[in-house]
Formats: sequence, C-alpha cells, structure tokens
Amino acid sequence: DLSKDGTYNDGRTVVKDGVLTYTYMDGETEKSITLNGKSERPADAGYDTIKEWIAAQVKAAPAQPFTDVPEDAWYATHVARAVKLGIVNGRTTTTFVPNAMVTREEFAVMTVRMLKAKGLVTEEELKAYTSTPFGDVSSNSFALREIAYCADKGIISGYGKNIFAPKKNISRQDAAKILAGALGLDGTAEPFADQDAISDYAKPAVLACKAAKILDGKGQNEFKPKDNLLRCEAAKIMVAAVDLG
Repeated sequence: DLSKDGTYNDGRTVVKDGVLTYTYMDGETEKSITLNGKSERPADAGYDTIKEWIAAQVKAAPAQPFTDVPEDAWYATHVARAVKLGIVNGRTTTTFVPNAMVTREEFAVMTVRMLKAKGLVTEEELKAYTSTPFGDVSSNSFALREIAYCADKGIISGYGKNIFAPKKNISRQDAAKILAGALGLDGTAEPFADQDAISDYAKPAVLACKAAKILDGKGQNEFKPKDNLLRCEAAKIMVAAVDLG
C-alpha cells in the first residue's frame, strides 16, 4: 500500500504523497540492485522495472508491532526489520522503548545476533562458550555466550583486569569499536566535526563505520562519541551491518 508515507530499505526508498523515490547504492544499476543485503535482479523476480520491484518490497515490509514506534518515525522500518531478523526484541510484546539506552551486555548480544543473521556465526558454535574471562559476568547471564564469543574473537575488551561492566550503558564510540571489530572494517572517511572528542582508541573504528555507512553523525556532522547509544539507533546500525556486503 503506497498510500502511507514512510521510509524503507534503510532510508533508500521513500514514499511520500504516493510517490516512491529510490536512491541507488554504489555499484547498483538499472538491472541489479541490493535489497536486504542480497544482490537482486528485478527481471529474475518477474518484474519489468525497478519501480515495480521496489514497490513490491515496500508492500511486503514487516508490520510495526510496537505501540511506541510511530509509523512515520525515522527508525520505524529499522526497528521492524531488526526484530524480524531476530537481532532485537521489544521490552514488552507491545513496546520497544526506542529512546532507552543500550547496555554493554545488550550490545554484545545484538552484535552476535547480527553476525548470525549474516551467516558468520552459528548457534552450534555459540554452544561451546560457557564462560567468560570477566569476573563481573555472571554464569547465569543471558548474555554469557555472546560476551564470551566476542571476547574470544577479540571483538570486545573490558575495563582493566577482568572487568566488563555488562550493565553499563554503551557509548556511541564503543559501539563503533565493537562493530568495526566484528565486521573487520578498516576503511576511512572524512573526519567528523567533533573528531577531537573521539577517544584515540575508537577513532579508526568510528571512521571505518562511517565509511561503511553503518554509523553516521547526529546533525552538523557531529558524531557525539560519548553519548549513550539508543535502542532506535542500535536497530538502525544493526540492519545496516546485515546489509553490508
């Protein structure tokens, strides 16, 4: 139904007043585009034009299950898709709490679920992780396996000797550091206006995530590295990470 305004495919498809606009990614052509992380040829799916193909994807977009996520919110389709991919869950069956902050343990879980969605780690592999090197991660923690996996792969690190601080809210720069490590990102981009505010250990990761179009700024080309990551932001970056080739 194109009668409802909204954004789809990570903001590349916009429907406004019944008019659909699609923004090409690098490498896409009239005959080959990328949807949900996969290269697709509209003709192979039985569509004559890209417009018909994209319209079909919009109509098939997952419904928004949460009462606190407005249909026209910038993050609405990201939340719906992240939930469909099994990367994030609602705080209840009807609420997502998009502006709540994400803890370090929650982000570790999201990261591993994102890697599973990309086919880079399996449930069978995770079963082998039964303990972590961190003394403050409980043996019955819901995030035990994911934290253990990330620590083993060098994706995450703690604070000093064997301290992970699982309940601490994660900053945007630390989220970038984890994502860059998980995805093996090493690209670079033009610095943010507040580049000097980014801690040295996170600067390469932040620019790598910017280059990969996973994390962007928050107005005026500022990254706000010390701000806590919000759940709506986490949904967006996880979907972008899944779609990254």
